[in-house]
Amino acid sequence: MAETFLKLHPMARLRKAFEDVWKLPWRSVKDGDLLDCGLKAVLTPGRTPSHVVYVADFGVFTGDHVLPKITPNISWHPILGFNPLREYLQSLRKVAWNTRAFPAHGDEMPDLSNRVAELLSRHERRLADVLKLLKEPTTTYQIAQRMAWDAGPFEQFDVYNKIFAIGETYSHLLYLEEQGAVRRIEKDVVYWTR
Repeated sequence: MAETFLKLHPMARLRKAFEDVWKLPWRSVKDGDLLDCGLKAVLTPGRTPSHVVYVADFGVFTGDHVLPKITPNISWHPILGFNPLREYLQSLRKVAWNTRAFPAHGDEMPDLSNRVAELLSRHERRLADVLKLLKEPTTTYQIAQRMAWDAGPFEQFDVYNKIFAIGETYSHLLYLEEQGAVRRIEKDVVYWTR
């Protein structure tokens, strides 16, 4: 599955385009920076470790942080101490403003705070679902297989969406582990238990 995923990933298929983007003169922004164009940078880690939304007087450009119809995929990142779901939930609460929002994908959202509330509720339900599936020591992959996904059953996913499902499951397990609700058992593979 991993080999197929790597062949399908945009960075493999569109390598030249990504290399061209990496050569651009990027400018780092910090939380609260005001850009020359009038936008204010607000750091919103979670979806990625350094995700930023941009605030204007008429609304917020949310990027992939808040999307109107789907839940952004919150997956593991290989950064020591970075808990993607914890960071994402904190970042959601940080931008729960009653204003218009312009996402990277989909239509404008008239009230960002309403969509933030929906996403927070969705992750609370997902955390409860993960705990319900831990009746015995179980791997991340097995939990992802058994999860009730909005997009349908795991078995019907293409490899790309299977990787997303496994990554999202893992981020929820890391969050629950940090909260003391689950623990890992390392044998030949990692198992999770309550």
